[in-house]
Amino acid sequence: MGKETSYKLRGGASLPDSFVGRKALQLGLITPDQLREAIDRLSDESSSLDSEATLAAALVSCGFLTQPQVDALVENPPAPRQMGRYRLGRKLGRGGMGVVYEAEDRELGRQVALKMLRTMTDADPEDVAEDEERFVREARLSAQLPKHPNIVTVYEAGVVGERRFIAMELIRGAQFQDWRRKKTVPFRLKISVLRDVARAVEHAHRHGVIHRDLKPANILVDGDNVPHVTDFGLAKQMTPEAGGTLTVSGFLLGTPAYVSPEQAQGLRDVDLRTDVWALGIMLYELLANRLPFTGLNPMDILIKTIRDPVTPPSSTPRGGSVAPPDRALERICMRALAKTPSDRYPTAAAFADDLHRWLEGRKVLTARASRPIKRRTLVAAAVALLIAASSVAVLVASGSPKQTAVPSAKPGKKEAVEKPAAAAKPAPKPSVAGPAVTALPPGGMVEQPSLKGHRSGVHLVAFTPDGRSLITGSFDNTVRMWDVVGGAGRKTLADSVMPFSVAVSSDGARIAAGFQDGAIRTWDGAGTPGRSFTGHGHQVTGLAFTPDGKWLVSASTDGTARLWDVMAGSQKPSSTGYPKGAMCLALSRDGRTVAVGSAERLIRMLSVPSWQESKVFENVHDSAVKWAAFSPDGKRLVSAGNDKNVVLTEIESGRRAILSGHENEVNRVAFSPDGRWIASVSKDNTLRVWNAQTGTAAGTIRGPEGYYSVAFSPGGELLAVGTGDGNVRLWNVMALH
Repeated sequence: MGKETSYKLRGGASLPDSFVGRKALQLGLITPDQLREAIDRLSDESSSLDSEATLAAALVSCGFLTQPQVDALVENPPAPRQMGRYRLGRKLGRGGMGVVYEAEDRELGRQVALKMLRTMTDADPEDVAEDEERFVREARLSAQLPKHPNIVTVYEAGVVGERRFIAMELIRGAQFQDWRRKKTVPFRLKISVLRDVARAVEHAHRHGVIHRDLKPANILVDGDNVPHVTDFGLAKQMTPEAGGTLTVSGFLLGTPAYVSPEQAQGLRDVDLRTDVWALGIMLYELLANRLPFTGLNPMDILIKTIRDPVTPPSSTPRGGSVAPPDRALERICMRALAKTPSDRYPTAAAFADDLHRWLEGRKVLTARASRPIKRRTLVAAAVALLIAASSVAVLVASGSPKQTAVPSAKPGKKEAVEKPAAAAKPAPKPSVAGPAVTALPPGGMVEQPSLKGHRSGVHLVAFTPDGRSLITGSFDNTVRMWDVVGGAGRKTLADSVMPFSVAVSSDGARIAAGFQDGAIRTWDGAGTPGRSFTGHGHQVTGLAFTPDGKWLVSASTDGTARLWDVMAGSQKPSSTGYPKGAMCLALSRDGRTVAVGSAERLIRMLSVPSWQESKVFENVHDSAVKWAAFSPDGKRLVSAGNDKNVVLTEIESGRRAILSGHENEVNRVAFSPDGRWIASVSKDNTLRVWNAQTGTAAGTIRGPEGYYSVAFSPGGELLAVGTGDGNVRLWNVMALH
């Protein structure tokens, strides 16, 4: 029985049996700091905890919970001592979905392993339904497989007293990761056992079943050194009538360290080669005594799995007394871990055959293993990290962008009132140069669960530099800070006046927000209130910290842009010349140039801190300039306005390209950190992604609730969009790199 393999994501993957942490917090048994410490210990490679230890084990190891407390949290109500004809004995193992007991079948007089679905009285009904579906799937698919000496046999499945159970063959032995660490086990025997596992997997494949959660914890090695594959809870039936794949919005199916790149992307066409990848990971562990990809959390591992090349085992530091890996075995391993499925072994049998050839001293057949890994295969859609449900909007690339059909809904609360712009002659609309639409990589963008908590539209979003937190502002008059990585909790920084701008310093030490009453308030990186700045007479529409954190630049509809000494709290000389209002502000990455967009349909380029004007771009939009952002290299400026257009301006030459396609006002625009993509959101309820080099549309996501703000995370792996229904929608966008 393996550890939990369902990962509920809220901006980042959570950890095994995360329900234990949530429940302990709710009951006041642990503090948030203690939970974070346990998670850190669990992800620390130097920790004494097993590589597949659960969060519960970490909490016990840290002394924050006792084992009886964990048992009470996991089993609610406690397991009965009798399940129909089965008399329960000692507990053999526990995972996020079930508990396994040694039991006696009194009618047939034999010992069995009885797996019972974990129940919790306060569990979310959707979570319960998902667990039951997986549990029934495991019973059905395991039972239909013809008997194989290396697959655990299922005898019976049923329900007793509303508790589901599976009675299966009792294997007395150890999980593969524990067995392989025994000093008495020869290396060749380890390879032989892995070969037999691969043959068992091939048996399942030939009968239409893909395991999808192969890992050492799901392989039991008995006293005769015979392996037995178990836990088909995530298995997928390959026949058309099977009803497709198990897909649930917000879940990643699989264990991050053993999940294939295509499975990590949440692609629907995952085939039997995903199991070949998992077999390759286990061979890698045998050769290098470590996993090829590790990280601070499951999301970090998944991103690396998708993005980073596999370092050959011979090139990695090896723990203990592991000898340099055999080159032939390394070639087998590297072919199994090819990022592109077509470059891997086509079947588990082919993988097993090469291991068998090695054991017999014959030449292995890994001709395709040396093919170079193409860059595009390393940056396929991320972390995702999710198996997206059919109701989730997915970005697709086409000349006329396709959109996922969604039901109509009322838009969010009306955006804040701006000063009206004076009527003027419309600016000319130059044509966009460049080739046809540039297609996005397969998988596009994969949505993650939203951050929920605001009572009205979210018109401000900004990531902290480490990408772990998100600052949001809403029409409900609040500014909030969210834990993106853990997906848990939010902190309200302000709750009385409508915010109009937010900013975070480059070191993450300071947060600032500008409000409707003209005030600017600051907090430290933990959300503790700091200094306030007063001087603007109207709403503060733009804010930015200089890279050194010494200065804060602001813009306001009072017609000025101002510079503030952050430490002293004093105001420096201001820039005027925006009689109808300075509507937005952007600061270049080097902090030397600020762009101020105004209601007069112009953008002024000014140096900091002298306020010396270098350029003025007039008639950029047919109306007020609402938002602007510099490209990472500072050579281009993208802006948005009420005229439905996104305008890309080359700062040196002044040349412009209009990115047209939105059907209503464009609320916000953002450059990706690598400068290759532009994201824009509009009152037409769409999020659009554009190729920043060609100015061509790459794809569209349409939602029912209105899109008001957008921001890329500093690492470029996430895209956050504030919506009219008070949520922040998150997409994994590693495919855009």
